Amino acid sequence: MYVDDNNDFLPPNEAIPNLDTSWVLGNAQTNVTTTNLQSGLIFHYNQNVKIYVCPANILLISDGAGGFMPQTRTCSVDFALGGYAPPSLAAAGSAQGGGTFNGVTTLAKFNQIQTSSAGMAQKIVFVDEAQNNVDDGCFGIYPRSSGNNTWWEIPGCRHDGKRSCTFSFADGHAEVWRWHGSAVIDDNSLAYSDIWNGNAMTDPETGPGSSDDLPRVVAGTIR
Repeated sequence: MYVDDNNDFLPPNEAIPNLDTSWVLGNAQTNVTTTNLQSGLIFHYNQNVKIYVCPANILLISDGAGGFMPQTRTCSVDFALGGYAPPSLAAAGSAQGGGTFNGVTTLAKFNQIQTSSAGMAQKIVFVDEAQNNVDDGCFGIYPRSSGNNTWWEIPGCRHDGKRSCTFSFADGHAEVWRWHGSAVIDDNSLAYSDIWNGNAMTDPETGPGSSDDLPRVVAGTIR
């Protein structure tokens, strides 16, 4: 519905602090109210804050006053869709996407998905991200062409005995994927600071926890 109302442009999916134009705002590691969900560009199409967070998630976020609140969001959108483009690739305030950042080619319009390498049925859109990993609205995954066979950000594993995650795709269907290796499962137990200090699994295809999990997710991005 958003792309129909906006000349086929995908909603911006930004990783810029304090940006006020994105499908969702804020940081899921610090937000203790739903304000940043309600201020996102897609909220008025379905005004239910509960669809942004996995009901099985139990992570609590400090409210800064000695109390704790349930995490307000676990879902993110694949970085390649409307993702951040540096100022050299897109003028501030204009539609984002269409550039390359961190090895990821980002798309600006919905019709570009139809002709992309992943295709509509395989192109990942929403990801139920690991509760200690989810921050901005982007889910980063390196494309196959980058040659970087590591996880950038980590999907969740809250279901099926803490071994599976839900993805939605550009053609509208959703799937539950069961993890075959241990890298994703092990990384879900890490604290946010550990993940961003480089303590997550770095070589899941050849090292501990190796499996087909990473290639499977990589196949769902623009490569």
